[in-house]
Amino acid sequence: MSDRAKTWLEELKGNWPDDLEPQRQIAISTALTLLDKGITYSQPNRHYIGKDGMPISMDCSSYVTYCLVSAGININPQGYTGTYVHNENFDMFQDRSLLTPGDVALFNNSTSGGSSNHIGMYLGQNDEGREIWIECSGGGILIDKDSNVNISSIRIRNNKGKI
Repeated sequence: MSDRAKTWLEELKGNWPDDLEPQRQIAISTALTLLDKGITYSQPNRHYIGKDGMPISMDCSSYVTYCLVSAGININPQGYTGTYVHNENFDMFQDRSLLTPGDVALFNNSTSGGSSNHIGMYLGQNDEGREIWIECSGGGILIDKDSNVNISSIRIRNNKGKI
């Protein structure tokens, strides 16, 4: 994990709920581990893995899926952003006050409107109380601390209910 990622993790952990599930912590740690690894954004090559087993290129949904699956959260089927919308393993909500670190969010980053076309992971709040998100987009793996877009948030379920 890069020094920058370690700094983010340390700050965010200080603001997490005391009972944050280990799977969520692992998913977030995985997301931050990929920061500063030179991963490029590519939809056609989104599942390209290097010799060391680390991803080389990803798109937004393969990035989120990689992080969740590495934490033992089963995402079936694995595919594209719409997979998260139409999946019985998820609850959707739009009240930002319900966000828990490790939740993922769908949003529309197009100026032309339409349905959700992007996904990212909520990391928690920084010391200033701002929402911190991580995503894979045209610039690779990015941390976003100014996410003011309308979102549909997703809470992941397991066979025992919400994680």
